[in-house]
Amino acid sequence: EGRRPWLYRNSGASVVPYDSVMGYPRLCAHRGFSTVAPENTMPAFRLAIAQGYDAIELDPIVTKDLQVILHHDNTIGRTGRLPGGAPAPDLAVADLTYEEILAYDFGIHKHPKFAGTPAPLMAELLPIAKEAGVQLKIDAKILKMTQEHQQVLFDLIADYHDICSFSTTNVPGTLAVYARFPDMSIHYGGACTAENLEALSASIPKEQLHIWLPYPNMRTCYAFGGTQGIRKDLPIRPVLTPELARMVAKYGSVCVWNISEETEYEEC
Repeated sequence: EGRRPWLYRNSGASVVPYDSVMGYPRLCAHRGFSTVAPENTMPAFRLAIAQGYDAIELDPIVTKDLQVILHHDNTIGRTGRLPGGAPAPDLAVADLTYEEILAYDFGIHKHPKFAGTPAPLMAELLPIAKEAGVQLKIDAKILKMTQEHQQVLFDLIADYHDICSFSTTNVPGTLAVYARFPDMSIHYGGACTAENLEALSASIPKEQLHIWLPYPNMRTCYAFGGTQGIRKDLPIRPVLTPELARMVAKYGSVCVWNISEETEYEEC
């Protein structure tokens, strides 16, 4: 019970596999504790650690001067603000140096108490997460990075293989990441067909393969054609069912995204 304070404060979360040693499902904070603190910022990451999350999902992106910051979008306009709170211009992260990005506020859009929060460097979070024993789940957007940007990220996490893992959305990308990091966990979030899972399990050991299924709600329905429509850039996922979970469990750990209510947690 002490592992679930987030549940009663409505923070977003994903459920990762049941831990047979500790005896509870492991919990992953989406972009940090992002319903309370601004997403992909140090306040959100520190709060997730303080709340007892086992893992944090995050979004690295590389700046013009090859610094890895944590920020979800390719541009800064959605969460970035000018000093005082006016919207920032929707500039591409790749066109800005880190020094230029520091001119913008990434906290005040969430609440005035977070005013002055910068976009953090990933290098700032890595030692904090390692000391806390919290895993970092790197978003699948790494598959869309240039080779140069991928290498910058790979070099950065070279000494943190024990706490980092990668998310992927297609079989070739998954196998390529696994070949590069054969000792790291892989989180597959693409189409969960038997053909795809057979292809993955032929190379990736079951204990390292984590397979993600969407819990059907308004936060995930874009992935399987719900009321918000289907995003054409994503593979269509099947809706989570007990039958699908049992099939997936033959190949790896069953993981569920994204929940925030106690009833959803219990049903999962």
